Amino acid sequence: MGGRTIALYLFTTVMAVTIGLLSVNIIRPGKFLSPEKRQELSEAYVSDIDVRVTAAHRQKDEGPLQVLVNIVPDNIFGAMSTNTSMLQVIFFAILFRYLHGLWLLPIKCRE
Repeated sequence: MGGRTIALYLFTTVMAVTIGLLSVNIIRPGKFLSPEKRQELSEAYVSDIDVRVTAAHRQKDEGPLQVLVNIVPDNIFGAMSTNTSMLQVIFFAILFRYLHGLWLLPIKCRE
């Protein structure tokens, strides 16, 4: 049952990414904006661009394994209370189920 759930989750994720990439490449949002409108939008969001570029450079400096470190929650209750830490909650749920199964294994073997 768990294998089918993970397979379904992965399948729907791949389908969502595929549909998103196809629709963006077919529709090409922003292609029909005039150069004046593009310049206006660039000026309106230039401060946001600077923040994101700084965050991208910081992420690049952290290294590729930092993503794996960030998956492990420091505090599970803190991770469950914010909507931005869903991956940490999923990791904890999988780890908890795995450890719970290991704990029950000797009990089932005794019967």
